[in-house]
Amino acid sequence: MALKKIISYPTGITAEYHKITGFIVDRNEGKYVVNVSSYINEAARRNGCFPVHIYTFSFEMGDTSFVYSLEDMYTLIKSLDFFSNCEDV
Repeated sequence: MALKKIISYPTGITAEYHKITGFIVDRNEGKYVVNVSSYINEAARRNGCFPVHIYTFSFEMGDTSFVYSLEDMYTLIKSLDFFSNCEDV
């Protein structure tokens, strides 16, 4: 699973393929930390290219929320304005 959205960077590069490359469930701090790597496209990621950018997002856990799945992390990421209009790929 990944997200598709064209993002332009000040360097003139655009990235359209965004994949969660790691997440931590920190019960002690009551938060999730999610890393999203942005690639020029899916082929670049599959060919082992480095990401154009890596974003790190932190989300507070709800009182009864213990989300662990990758799909749930994508739902959290898509709740952000920055990634709200992405296509699932």
